[in-house]
Amino acid sequence: MLVAVAAYAGGGGIPTPGPGKLSGPTTVCGGTSHTYTLSEGTSICLYGATFSVSNGTPPNPVPTTDLPYSFNVFWNNVSTNTTGQIIYDQQYGKVVPSLGDCDPFVAPEYSRKFYNVLIRPNRSQMPSVSPISSSIAQTNFIFSTSGVDATSYQWQVTSGGSIVGSSTGSSITVSANNNTCTINVRVRSVGTNCNNATIYSPWRSLSYSIQVPGRPTTPFGPQYIGAANFTKSFGTSAATATSFNWYVPNGSQFEIVGDNTRGSATVRCLTDNGTATTLY
Repeated sequence: MLVAVAAYAGGGGIPTPGPGKLSGPTTVCGGTSHTYTLSEGTSICLYGATFSVSNGTPPNPVPTTDLPYSFNVFWNNVSTNTTGQIIYDQQYGKVVPSLGDCDPFVAPEYSRKFYNVLIRPNRSQMPSVSPISSSIAQTNFIFSTSGVDATSYQWQVTSGGSIVGSSTGSSITVSANNNTCTINVRVRSVGTNCNNATIYSPWRSLSYSIQVPGRPTTPFGPQYIGAANFTKSFGTSAATATSFNWYVPNGSQFEIVGDNTRGSATVRCLTDNGTATTLY
């Protein structure tokens, strides 16, 4: 939209004539209206001014002969930070000190300037968070997500377990309830819009099925270990198992050496006497 105004501005013999300047907010929220003002020029006769706006609309300004001249711009809402622009052209003559006015026989001068405005998104809600991912940490479960411009998150375990520690980060740790096979979680991101109001993303949910490991096979390995301090290795396997727990009965003349959580274990004999035990 264009608007034209005509006025005399300045005078008084100021030595450096020049066009007027535009002033107003340079950072705005999308979907809002703001006032901008064209100030008086320096020692000029303003013959006309036109304004055009990108990423916004001036609401039908009324021409006036008075300066400063103010008008409103409605800035469009945007999805990301965007530059809006007011382009203003001025046609003016310079005041001749000896005349105290502009010389009508001198061709007018022209000025084109650009007034840039940062338009920030004015969201009503946060963007959706990414799909929830899962992992296992020892006996607990980790659920994670991410969100654009999120300042925090809200997690809920709706069934099957409870949150261990913080529930406001991009991931949570969940302890499963006894005798449960499914954990249901949901999350949404939290942020602020351009007006500093708290807004939320839509909820995203996940129903996580806990894989129950299969029964381990009978441990395989040698039947005899040998004399005191001799060691032998034994192994087993189980479908979907992530760890194991090897042990020998209390009071036996054998012990597990090193890590007892893998699919194999090392057993050491503690005596030279003939003895036997069961390996679990």
